Amino acid sequence: MKNMNLLYTGKTDLVLSQSNIHEIIDIAKKEITPTADAKNIKTSFELPSSQIPLRCDKIKLGLVFVNLLSNAIKFTPSGGEIKLKVLDKKDNVLISIQDNGRGIPPEKLDKIFEDFYQVENHLIRESGGLGVGLSIARKIVELHGGKIWAESEGVNLGSVFYIRLPLSLPSQSD
Repeated sequence: MKNMNLLYTGKTDLVLSQSNIHEIIDIAKKEITPTADAKNIKTSFELPSSQIPLRCDKIKLGLVFVNLLSNAIKFTPSGGEIKLKVLDKKDNVLISIQDNGRGIPPEKLDKIFEDFYQVENHLIRESGGLGVGLSIARKIVELHGGKIWAESEGVNLGSVFYIRLPLSLPSQSD
C-alpha cells in the first residue's frame, strides 16, 4: 500500500471523518488478500451484520489493520490461518486478529509496542522491518481514544492482537 509509508513516518495527526468499521476492515482485507493467498494462508473475517459507525481517521486506522494483518501473514507459516473478528460492545468496538503463527514469548509481550523493538534477534532474524509498525499502531489507536494489546501463550502457539475503540471520540477540536 502506497500509504503504508504514513505509518512509518510517525505522522499521527488525525483527519477525522464519519466512517464505519466494516469499510475500514474491507479496505485492509483487499490490501492483504494477495499476500495471504500467495502464502496459502486462509483468512476469515467475522463482522456483525449491522454497520458499526465510527468517527475516525479511516486512512490511518486502515493502515493499523493492514500492519497487524501483514505481521500476522509474515509470522504465520504457509497453510496457516488468520482470523479477524469484530464485536460490537455497545459503547466501543473490539477487534481481534488471531493467527496460528510463531507466537510471542510471554516475557516480551509488554515490549512489542515500544519503538524499534523486535522479538527476533536482529543478527538471526528472518523477517524484515524496522520495528516501528506496532509502536506507531499503538499511537494511532491511542489518539482515537482506544487501546491495543497482544496475547500469546508462547513460541509457536500463535498470537492474538486486540484493538478496542470507542464509538465516539473524547472531546477534542477537529
